[in-house]
Amino acid sequence: MEDRDRRSFDPSALRAAMARRLHRRTMSEGQLVLPAVPGMLDEYVTMCTTIVAGLGIRYTAEETVQLKAVLEGELAKAFKASSRSNIVVQFNSPFGTTLNYRVKPQWATIGADYDNWVDTREGSLFGTEPDARVWALANEATDPSTCRVLDVSAGTGRNALALARRGRPVDAVELAGKFADIIRGEAKRNSVDIRVIQSDVFVAMEGAGGEYQLVVFSEVVPDFRTPHELGGMFELAAQCLAPGGRLVFNTFLPREGYVPDDAARQLGQQCHTMIFTRDEVDKAVAGLSLELISDESGFPHRVALACIPEGGLSQATIGEASHGRHRVEPAGAADRGTAIAGGDRGRRQAGRYQAGAGAANGPGPWGNLRRALRSDRVPPVGQPAAAQR
Repeated sequence: MEDRDRRSFDPSALRAAMARRLHRRTMSEGQLVLPAVPGMLDEYVTMCTTIVAGLGIRYTAEETVQLKAVLEGELAKAFKASSRSNIVVQFNSPFGTTLNYRVKPQWATIGADYDNWVDTREGSLFGTEPDARVWALANEATDPSTCRVLDVSAGTGRNALALARRGRPVDAVELAGKFADIIRGEAKRNSVDIRVIQSDVFVAMEGAGGEYQLVVFSEVVPDFRTPHELGGMFELAAQCLAPGGRLVFNTFLPREGYVPDDAARQLGQQCHTMIFTRDEVDKAVAGLSLELISDESGFPHRVALACIPEGGLSQATIGEASHGRHRVEPAGAADRGTAIAGGDRGRRQAGRYQAGAGAANGPGPWGNLRRALRSDRVPPVGQPAAAQR
């Protein structure tokens, strides 16, 4: 009779068998919360199957196709609902190599998201200094009391408060209730007069005439989702600006030769950096009583898409890095100066800006453009037109 104890065996085969038994006796559960970017579907599939493989579960081709279809549907549903959206992937393996999973969409409105910022974040949310370009334009008025300003999506009042302190009449429109309360509180504490309007700007300004010398959309366009919204901003500005008044806004533009695909635009929305092409901007303003007087780059971005910090890319002048997460000190010269931007954690970068430089100067795939437009409507007799820069 053969002596079984003397038979040879492969220790590596035994180890593999032990690993299979280990996985079969493992129980697991977990959850992934991922920003919804439908154009990056393959990355979601890879992420999920990699996690599953780590649990010793190998998906068949058929199971992978089914997973991909589920992810695709929920990503589309979440992203359509809001740019502040996620998908939540919940999974559990009760015993053995069986895995159960569930994918569901999750989203919030922009207003609710900002209210949550107030509850969960410490310190200044958007910085405390006004945008350099806004500051320079407002200071061109010889009589501050005649320079009426409309600050759209005013945030916590970084621009509105600074301008009101210098005697500019300011109307601050803010949709987020907690932000509007902060502006009111700071205005009272600083004894400055600001008319705070808690509303959607298109509702608040319905029927408004051309009474503003300066309309500010600082860090607003990066939250737009479509060229239609961009056109709505221009139409509103043309309606609200007095003859010779100025609109100033910022947006992210692709470098020359780079065409952003759906994935880049969608991820840009999730990172507060929606990208519009120059052609889309030009079409949105076409036919309105607005004349382009300044087209300036922020400052060169030295970060790639994968390195976008929470809150967006660093920017200069008009608004500083997606909803003011970065601050710009006012430049020493009106048309050219050094813009210094720093994040809320003290990180700083520097760059140069110059009128007409364009966003293509930055080494990244896109840059931040600040634009100033002037109302070209003829002023009534006796009212001088604002001087063009």
